[in-house]
Amino acid sequence: MLVKEISEQHIQDIGHAFGYYDYGEEKGMASWFRDKEAVVTYICGFVRCVLTDGFLHTTSERGEGYIATSCRGRRSVSRRRGSCCGGCCNP
Repeated sequence: MLVKEISEQHIQDIGHAFGYYDYGEEKGMASWFRDKEAVVTYICGFVRCVLTDGFLHTTSERGEGYIATSCRGRRSVSRRRGSCCGGCCNP
């Protein structure tokens, strides 16, 4: 189900879920960033980007899970037009 809008608090909740997830002995995404807050910042930016470009989907109306899709054959992130995939879905 395509997500057309969500609150900033919900975006922060998604970022926090990734940044502070208990990976046990593994470090998870935190191993790629300086700390957990940096993961939160990255994920929040990613969620805003895929939301803006129409690539954020949820697994149900209650929003328990999210899936980010992209356009086949396009780069995931582009600086063109402030868009995640280069604006292919936002002419």
